[in-house]
Amino acid sequence: MTALKVALIVILVLLLVVVALRVRKVRRDEIRAMEKKADPRLMMPPASPYQPSKGFRLLEQDEAPSSLPPPARPRLEPDQKYVFSDFHPAHLDVNPSTRPRHDEEWALTRSAIRPGLSFGGVRALIVVVVIVLLVAVVGYYARDRSTHHATHHTTTTVPIVTTTTRPTTNTTG
Repeated sequence: MTALKVALIVILVLLLVVVALRVRKVRRDEIRAMEKKADPRLMMPPASPYQPSKGFRLLEQDEAPSSLPPPARPRLEPDQKYVFSDFHPAHLDVNPSTRPRHDEEWALTRSAIRPGLSFGGVRALIVVVVIVLLVAVVGYYARDRSTHHATHHTTTTVPIVTTTTRPTTNTTG
């Protein structure tokens, strides 16, 4: 009977696999048919609106590159205020209310300090605690069942057979 059940389950699984593969093939064929009906112009990206590059050419060793003047270097004007200005350092401010609360050294030391546990570390710690609690609960119940079976063993009653002997009396008569 068990062999018949196993054979039926195997046949059922094979039928489900065959049906799933057939459905997959039919869907794939439908998608291919839709792609053939689509306009082929829509399958290609549009032409680029930019002019194509003219390319480059290699210079010969005796040929000098074109003599273009080097670009001018940018300059910082000393009378302008910039975000990171060397011309107006914070320690030269006369008004203490305009000075920032903290300096760059404070910001660098604060950025170097990492928190003790990250979000991933906290999550891993929670998972470990839950697993330990589950193991403890399962162990408690397993121990409780084993002690329960050990203390409540079944007792068998042994019948006590008592025999009584009657005194035999000889009566002669």
